[in-house]
Amino acid sequence: MKKQFLSFAVLICLFLTSQAQLKIHNSGNFTFGWVPAPQSFNFLTIRSADKRGIWLESNFQAPYNQSMTTRVQNPNTLSYVVHYNGSDNFMVASDGGIFAKGIWVTSDRRLKQNIVPLENALKKVKSLRGVSYSYTDAQENNGRSDQTEIGFVAQELEEVLPEMVRERPDGLKSVNYLHMVGLLVEAIKEQQVQIDLQTTEIEELKSQVTSSTGHLENMEEHGHLEQNIPNPFNESTRIGYYLEESVNEAKILIFDPQGTLITTFPIEEMGEGSIQIDAGDFEAGLYIYSLIADGKEIDHKRMILTEK
Repeated sequence: MKKQFLSFAVLICLFLTSQAQLKIHNSGNFTFGWVPAPQSFNFLTIRSADKRGIWLESNFQAPYNQSMTTRVQNPNTLSYVVHYNGSDNFMVASDGGIFAKGIWVTSDRRLKQNIVPLENALKKVKSLRGVSYSYTDAQENNGRSDQTEIGFVAQELEEVLPEMVRERPDGLKSVNYLHMVGLLVEAIKEQQVQIDLQTTEIEELKSQVTSSTGHLENMEEHGHLEQNIPNPFNESTRIGYYLEESVNEAKILIFDPQGTLITTFPIEEMGEGSIQIDAGDFEAGLYIYSLIADGKEIDHKRMILTEK
């Protein structure tokens, strides 16, 4: 095994600069490169001033062959680390977890075609089920099967958004959570349109309520109008009303359904009173009558005149 590893180390040296050197330290550690390694280093240290320290190239024909594999025994091992400027900026844990200060996904328009806006995004989001869960297999969760995760069930998500689910070489299904961002943006926009429409409707209703409240206050302040009796009628009917003594001028107006004024009944005395409507003065049909006090409408109601 040591001979095979030494052969591999010598081969790597051939790809380094002309000043490259191999050092085997008393501790059994190896150092490749033209810059002396610090005293505290790992089993194998490779240093190079060229563009690349290590170049691995494979030409596998079958899919999912492994170009490089790191096998670890401890579930908390960081299998791959990028160290820069005194800190570990990118780390891949043995459980598959990735720790990074930022992930930038290539999304240039020049690399894309068939760009189509997402439709019914809100409906799709409402069809999804977010869940909390723990893994049944401890190996899938860093050796801790009781650790709680939050996300989706791939099989459920696949029924709504198959683009977000991919099957691994071992048959297990994986989810690309980054794809959810575009869908959520469009869903929020669709929801905002609904909110804006509802806000407009609410404002209109509030305006109507305010108008009705003012109308009711006006009724309470000056008087009220009663429903005609009988209604419907075919000979005559009586309209009752009440007006405060403070009212200076009042009248009852009769309109047809189109809002055309048919006739006016002036009111001479305030307080409780009534006027009589004779069927002979009107044609059969629907009419609207309104009580006006000092130029303001107190109330209006409908009456029906039938054929004799």
